Amino acid sequence: MQMQGPAPANLGSDTLDTGSTVAAGSSPRFGRAATTRHLLFLLAVLLTGVSLCLFAYYAVSQRRQALNEAERITANTAEVLAEHAGRVFDASNLLASQAVALAAGKSWDEISQSYTDHQFLLSLSNTLAFVSSLWLTDQAGMPRLTSRAFPAPRIDASDREHFIKHRERDQGPVISTLLRSRVSGRTNIVMSRRVGDEAGNFRGIAQVVIEPTYFFDFYEKLDLGFPVEVNLFRDDLSVIIRYPPLSETEALDLKKWSNLNVLRRNSIKGTHIVASPADGVERIESYRHIKDFPLYVSVGIDRADVLTRWTHQMILEGAFVAIALAALLTLLGFAYQRTLVDQRISHFLDQRVRQRTAQLERALKEKDLLLKEVDHRVKNSLQFVSNLLDLQARLTAHSEIREELVEANRRVLAIAQVHRRLYQDTAIDTVDFGRYLRDLCRDLEQNLSPSPSVKLVVDADSAELPIGTVTSLGLIVNELVANAFKHAYPQPGTEDRIEVGFRRTGAASYEIAVRDYGVGLSGEFGADGSGLGAMLVRMLAQQINGRLDIARGSTGTSFRLEFDAAA
Repeated sequence: MQMQGPAPANLGSDTLDTGSTVAAGSSPRFGRAATTRHLLFLLAVLLTGVSLCLFAYYAVSQRRQALNEAERITANTAEVLAEHAGRVFDASNLLASQAVALAAGKSWDEISQSYTDHQFLLSLSNTLAFVSSLWLTDQAGMPRLTSRAFPAPRIDASDREHFIKHRERDQGPVISTLLRSRVSGRTNIVMSRRVGDEAGNFRGIAQVVIEPTYFFDFYEKLDLGFPVEVNLFRDDLSVIIRYPPLSETEALDLKKWSNLNVLRRNSIKGTHIVASPADGVERIESYRHIKDFPLYVSVGIDRADVLTRWTHQMILEGAFVAIALAALLTLLGFAYQRTLVDQRISHFLDQRVRQRTAQLERALKEKDLLLKEVDHRVKNSLQFVSNLLDLQARLTAHSEIREELVEANRRVLAIAQVHRRLYQDTAIDTVDFGRYLRDLCRDLEQNLSPSPSVKLVVDADSAELPIGTVTSLGLIVNELVANAFKHAYPQPGTEDRIEVGFRRTGAASYEIAVRDYGVGLSGEFGADGSGLGAMLVRMLAQQINGRLDIARGSTGTSFRLEFDAAA
């Protein structure tokens, strides 16, 4: 019995020890779990705060990007519309000049009684779709001849603003605001020129009546992704036309821009936020000056519309971010799903990167196509200008003027060749100058060679050059080769030739050489190099920072142009 006494004591001691071991083992395990929960809570708070900050930063950057994109759209569109309006008024100015020439040396009675002159004005008016009619008005403001009817209607135009301006002084072409015709009752735009006598005294005006609907039809085809406002206005800030079109009463009552102080800082182009005089809506407005005319064109996008679209986009993306964040916070409570969450997030981000990459690639392709289309349209526009010059040359009776117009046409075609090459090549901002030079010289030889015995030899390396450099070089070669064809060999021999060479002389250095073996400098280059051709070549060489060397001799002339260009 004595031996059985300690047994309960030992058994109880073992039980207590075991219990102590379990209790001691439970404390670190539950402590680690609490620490993990605290860490997850802190991580969730940190993740939420960082996500909100990042989304706020993203929203602000997207807002800035949306406004910048709207500015870019308005600036590019204003550039295109300024070119379009410039062509319209250039062509109208040409018609007005021809009408002025028609009145020269004739009395108003002779003009008003000449049905032949009426038919001539009618034919001029029909050459351009946007011209409604042509008018010749005497110094008293009475129409004497018009393409609209014969004889001319008896109306008084002496109170018209453009008539008064011409009567006060000769100031070139004057463009009116929107006017109501006193013959047809319709609204139109008048571009006019002063008619003077031999002493320069005021005899009257020549007027070209332009249809505003031509501009409206053109602007209606714009598809910029936003509703746009287009304004054509003068340098005195008087609005001529506004698109979308207003009613006739509203259009005739359009006020001047009152807050375009930005024009005082930059009279060529600019972008600003301004309220339109037509409806008072605040827009992101870009304006461009129309070359050679006291006119501007502006393109505006409603700023509120841009911000509304941005707000809708942020609401959608914010909802998406909120859902993703809620899902992530929920998943953080399940430690065993951490790897799966990482995998899902990684997969999701990869998907977003691929989608964004695909979108950027599509946008880049669309940009390339747009640039190709712009080059195509520029080429067509230059061809249109060439046709106008050719038409004017055919209609001009003076041989010197006709020769000048032919020379101008040749220069326009040299520039058009650049855009034709841009449209055909895969590059969007460079041209293979070697190919362009060979094409240009082939055209010059076909059109200007005085004799089959005068040969044009071209030796040109291939080199990708920027479009601006190619345009200047093309005009330089055009002038040099044309002058050599016209004047180097007044009596063509059996083996007369003109040599054109282009080669690379360094990493970004090039040399162009034009040489003939004729009688020396003549023609537009003159014996002293003071002709128009020489001036144009020197000006273009300076424009590309080139170094021009001319070697004159009795047995020919050599031009060498060295320049640097980074493709």
